[in-house]
Amino acid sequence: NGTRASAYTNKVSFNLLGGVSKNEEILTISGLSSVVKNDAKGVQLAGLSNHIGHDGRGLAVAGLLNTAKNSYTGVQLAGLVNTASVVKGLQLAGLINVAKKVKGIQLSGLINIADESDYPVGVLNFIKKGEKSISVAYDYLQSWSLTFKSGSRHTYGIVGAGYNQKTKTFLTRAGLGLNILQFNGFRLRNEISVSTDLEHIANSKLLIAGYSFTPAYKLTKNIEIFGGMELDYLHLKADKFYPLLTKNSLWNKTSSGQVKQLQAGFKAGVNILF
Repeated sequence: NGTRASAYTNKVSFNLLGGVSKNEEILTISGLSSVVKNDAKGVQLAGLSNHIGHDGRGLAVAGLLNTAKNSYTGVQLAGLVNTASVVKGLQLAGLINVAKKVKGIQLSGLINIADESDYPVGVLNFIKKGEKSISVAYDYLQSWSLTFKSGSRHTYGIVGAGYNQKTKTFLTRAGLGLNILQFNGFRLRNEISVSTDLEHIANSKLLIAGYSFTPAYKLTKNIEIFGGMELDYLHLKADKFYPLLTKNSLWNKTSSGQVKQLQAGFKAGVNILF
């Protein structure tokens, strides 16, 4: 469309490198980047980035970045970053999702940012009208953990560190959580997490992948206690961590000096909400 490309509304666009248009209605494919001045509907595919000046609806897929200045209804899928003012649907990014109001799910490899988002799924979630807490917990493996939990009242991310008394080892911890059956200050916390030893973090000699089911109750507005069951898969690659093994495991396998074991026990602690 030459120098007047930004004045055209297209049904279908194919751009070897970059494309500029007023509106897109069905399909847009660009080798590098697409820039739509007003609205985009249907599917936008770009090697690097999609930019929508007003509203978007459908599916936007980009190797690096998707942006919509106003709203996006549907799915934003980016290798690194998605941004929009209002999202109705799904933001899926390898690194960061950013929005003001989300009616749907934000799923990222690291960070979700929003004023309102009921279902952020990421390690760190900065939701203005969400929930954050510092958690101190102790479990049957004799591990203490201090974690930061951030998200909404429904889903949240977990990141922190700990110390195991049996092996005298410092641990790292990251995971995701889901709250269900919430009423009158009571809820059921479900968490999945992965812990490794801090000393060998690049080539861990200890891996603990766990699931915990812990009923929780708010004693006050800012203090919550919890306690319940934990199920852990342990993969040990050094003698130093053998004290974590138990004779009453649910499953056990030893090969080439490595031990794998499935255990069950308790977990309890307190959350300080803010």
